[in-house]
Amino acid sequence: MGKIFSDFFYRRLGKKLRALRKNAGIRQSELAFKFGLNQSSISKFEKGELIPSLETLLQYAEYFKVGLDELLGLQHRERSFAFSEDKGEYIPVLRIKKVPVLKALPLSVNGITEDMIEGYISIPLNIYREKCFVVKYSGEGMSPLIKDGEMILVKPESLKDGKHVWVLNTQNTPIVGYVRIKGFSVTVKPENPIFQPIILPKSSISFSGRIMAIIKY
Repeated sequence: MGKIFSDFFYRRLGKKLRALRKNAGIRQSELAFKFGLNQSSISKFEKGELIPSLETLLQYAEYFKVGLDELLGLQHRERSFAFSEDKGEYIPVLRIKKVPVLKALPLSVNGITEDMIEGYISIPLNIYREKCFVVKYSGEGMSPLIKDGEMILVKPESLKDGKHVWVLNTQNTPIVGYVRIKGFSVTVKPENPIFQPIILPKSSISFSGRIMAIIKY
């Protein structure tokens, strides 16, 4: 079964989180209780299947006494610094990016307008640098990793074949899966095997975007 995350960064972060927990001799269930999460979230963090929110990353950093730069593998990169009144010195600051949260999927790749934005969230800059947005997924379980009501990070992009997981807007109905393009038709193969492939006219798809991450609050 395919996974949304195959990027090296997510797997590296997951290995780091697992190593911190194992070295501290803590079970996943114990850590989940301390962070106010469920065990499956901790497991997915460590497998690179789910991105911890900035708040959760701060919990990891505080609990295991490590800096965010070390946690995210930034200690050998150029850093930003801010002056801490409490410590009386400059300290490294994690660079973050504000990403718009949309009320619904747009009707076109370039169709995002101010009235569609209901707020913003901050994500670590090195998680994703390009233009993207966050939207609440509403639909059937076409992907076993995305539940109805969860937030997904989407990069607007024209459809193309490949191993990426896409979210499509067709008649204001979200469809999630891998795509194959043949002539004027698009075949969408859901990640969830209980769903059959869907064949759509290419002209019926008003928006397409790659799913880059699931945002966990």
